[in-house]
Amino acid sequence: KVIYDHLAPRMFPLCIRYVGDRDTAADILQDGFITLFAKIGGYKGEGSFEGWARRIFITAALMHLRKKDALKHSEQIEDFSGDMAAVCKDGKWGYINKEGVTKIGFDYDPVTELDVMGENCAFSFKSGLAPVKKDGKYGIINTSGETVVSFVFDAILQGKNGVYLAKKDGEWGIITIDKEQLTAKAEETTVLNEDAAGIPVE
Repeated sequence: KVIYDHLAPRMFPLCIRYVGDRDTAADILQDGFITLFAKIGGYKGEGSFEGWARRIFITAALMHLRKKDALKHSEQIEDFSGDMAAVCKDGKWGYINKEGVTKIGFDYDPVTELDVMGENCAFSFKSGLAPVKKDGKYGIINTSGETVVSFVFDAILQGKNGVYLAKKDGEWGIITIDKEQLTAKAEETTVLNEDAAGIPVE
């Protein structure tokens, strides 16, 4: 009961954010708690308990969305950022809305070579923009799928406020959506903050 009373007010808005209506969110909340209590013995104390629990509720919401036609054959789905989530089908990434409708086609390669990102994933939208990879090069698109930074970079890390850490011709530097040239060149070693914005360090 203590765990329920602590988590329910935090996880219910999260469920609503994913599915958009209170009734469905309540069902997902219930499913999430059933899974949480079944798996609670597996929590090893690595990271916060609430963060571990949050992942369970997100998974419950994503499983609900996976039942929709657009997600039935998806291999992987990332968290929603705003109204869109990255989804992998047949090894390519695209973006769907909360109703499971494809908004940006499955044209993008997985981000595999950036150690900070894991083996097969895609960036979420932040401030309406997302770095993506196509034909081995990185660019940035908006939520309409339009290219706002050309596909000429070897790597681009998620940024904030239109500022990104990017790699081109073996050198890391800062780019903005207004200026696609590297500025403020940095070492290849980077630190990522909680928002995954690249911060160069010496």
